[in-house]
Formats: sequence, structure tokens, C-alpha cells
Amino acid sequence: MLALNAIFRRPPTDPWSGAEQAALAASGLLEMAELDFVDAAETVRAFYHAGIPREMESRFWRRTTLEKLLANWGGELDKARTWLRERDDGVRKVASA
Repeated sequence: MLALNAIFRRPPTDPWSGAEQAALAASGLLEMAELDFVDAAETVRAFYHAGIPREMESRFWRRTTLEKLLANWGGELDKARTWLRERDDGVRKVASA
């Protein structure tokens, strides 16, 4: 849960609401292997903490609450992976020019 708190820069001691706990249980994250969980949480954290260029904001908007993030975890993880892939492709194109 600390990794998930970090996504929204919440202190580790912040209590979770009942709705957040229910969303976590429904997300399937608790059944993931630990390394898969850490990788997924870090991918989403990197996306949520990144500066998204204005022209990309409509495609890569982010949830504003932990509850909504957890309720839409699969889609948010896919969006984060897509953003990271496109960002990395852009970096490679600039570097090779």
C-alpha cells in the first residue's frame, strides 16, 4: 500500500477510506506476485509524476483520487505503459537525429 500512497504523494501513515480499501480489493492487485505489483505500481507512479506535454493531456489525463485509480487500475496501467513507450520512442528519435 505504500507504493500506492506514493502515486498521490500521500504520507505512508495516511489511513485508507473504506471505498479505497474496497477498490483495492476489487482491483486484483492483492493477488499479484510481489514483483509484478512493484513493477506495475512503479510504472503508474512514473506516469502520474511525469510532466505531460499540453498537446498530449487529452490522451494521457490522470485520475485525481486513489479510489478512482484503483477502480480503473487496468486501464490506468495500460495508459501508463503506452505513455512510457511513446515517451521512450520520442527520446530515441531525438537521440538518433
